[in-house]
Amino acid sequence: MLTLKQVKDAVQFSADSVGKRKDGKIVVRRGYFYRNGMDADKFASIIAKLVPAAVVVDSGDKWTAFRGGASVANQSHFWVVLG
Repeated sequence: MLTLKQVKDAVQFSADSVGKRKDGKIVVRRGYFYRNGMDADKFASIIAKLVPAAVVVDSGDKWTAFRGGASVANQSHFWVVLG
């Protein structure tokens, strides 16, 4: 079973936030203003390579209008759920 610290250490330069959901799964997020060729599948494959012991359960892309000062979870971001 992966710990939150292990995932944070593994993805420290590739993700903006790492957190744990109520169900115990770990969520890794990377915010963006411009996508620059990145998409949810590419981000999921990067995280899978960085944390080979984890299983990617789900991934996606959340787009919202820019709000300065908002957290990564409340801005546009790619996300990956690890189980």
